[in-house]
Amino acid sequence: MSSPRTGSLSNPFASLFGKPAPTPAPTQVSPPASLHTPEVEHVVDISAFTIDRRIVRKDIGKEINKALRSEVKESLAGLSSWVVERVLEFTAGLYPLVKASNKGETFPTNSAYVVNVFEETPEEASERFQDFYGMLEQDLRLGGTPFLGRRREEQYLGIDAEKDSERRVQEKIESEGKIRDIMEIVEQTICSLFYDR
Repeated sequence: MSSPRTGSLSNPFASLFGKPAPTPAPTQVSPPASLHTPEVEHVVDISAFTIDRRIVRKDIGKEINKALRSEVKESLAGLSSWVVERVLEFTAGLYPLVKASNKGETFPTNSAYVVNVFEETPEEASERFQDFYGMLEQDLRLGGTPFLGRRREEQYLGIDAEKDSERRVQEKIESEGKIRDIMEIVEQTICSLFYDR
């Protein structure tokens, strides 16, 4: 009688069916490459529009400048008209598209506007902005003394000098506050529409 074999056959009936086939090791199946998505910090949506006509640079330039001019006026609504005009004059050279000059440059004949190329350094631009703010503030102070004529009239009428002095101090404080408010509005408008871009 033969002794039972030990080893690869642990099932006594396995010998009836032949040598057992080795079981393959389980393989790791990775998902298709299309399911691997890189981790993205944020998603940027880009809007796309279709239009039914040609894009004409001169029309676009004109409309961009018109929109910027309107936005300046809207931002400065409520201020004196001369302040608004001064800001519009100063910012005219800051528009992204400007009218093409005829200084020997070759531009397409159908294009009245070209991209505005700034030739000054950031330091020069900053200095120019500060000069404009300083001059505007000075003009506001010089133009902001509507009480002189009234004060002289009151002096002739014999108004108490002490009360007049107190009122002048109060008017000066109010005037400085108004000038500061105007300058903040002007600076915010220019910086948000032109300088920060």
